[in-house]
Amino acid sequence: MPDGGTLKFPEGAAHVTEEVVLNKNVNISGHGVTFEKMVSVDDAEVVLNDVVLTASGASANDKAIALKVSGTKPFTLKNSTVNGFARTAVNIMTSGEVTIEGNTFDAGNQNIYNMIEFSISNARDITGAIIKNNTFKGELKNNGVCFYNLAEGAEINIVGNDFKDINVNNNPVRLSNPKNVSAVFNIKDNTYNYTSETPNADGYTGFMLLQDYTKDGVQDFSKFNITFDNLKRGSKHLTEKGTGIDQVFYVYDDQKGILANGVNDPTVSFK
Repeated sequence: MPDGGTLKFPEGAAHVTEEVVLNKNVNISGHGVTFEKMVSVDDAEVVLNDVVLTASGASANDKAIALKVSGTKPFTLKNSTVNGFARTAVNIMTSGEVTIEGNTFDAGNQNIYNMIEFSISNARDITGAIIKNNTFKGELKNNGVCFYNLAEGAEINIVGNDFKDINVNNNPVRLSNPKNVSAVFNIKDNTYNYTSETPNADGYTGFMLLQDYTKDGVQDFSKFNITFDNLKRGSKHLTEKGTGIDQVFYVYDDQKGILANGVNDPTVSFK
């Protein structure tokens, strides 16, 4: 297949049972094809449309990955399903613009720890991402979308997503800032449902967790500018940081626990 071509799978219940590496620019129209092993995108501009990506682990502790994206090129995942068993189902390590739109992410019964991780450690810095009109269902063991390494001035748009089955064990969005950069987060028209009946869990509830995991120094969340526009917990429109089950975000320091309001908070506005 030539670089920049389109690969169309036939309609029907097709399955790919081997690991796949995509290292050329390609647009894949899957017609529901299931990839039973990891799909790797290696510094190529790739669009995956209407596919099923399955992490092949045995539990949420396994390092199996459904999708791994690395390099510097734009990447798009749309109209697809991600499921299976994994610690991290989707691992993004590209500095290219990322679009994740119209997908269903199914965690099953705590089968997945983190659903989407814009990766930690030595991964490239994220410059921009659009997370739009996705459905997250099933009970995650940890978080829905995690952002770690961000480029200075990164812009992240999280729009029109529905996060179901949220409880004290998980948050729809997690942010960290190990490089202490400035970044903008536009959070618009998202809905989440908090379902936990765990007593005294109020401090750990929230749409967003900002977590400082450093042992030395401080991750500076005051450099993050976050807008919550039409954020709903169920049918309730949330217009302030809030408390209890209506707490929208909280800052957690691995060395100190949950920080008091106003301590290392990002700059936040509500609409």
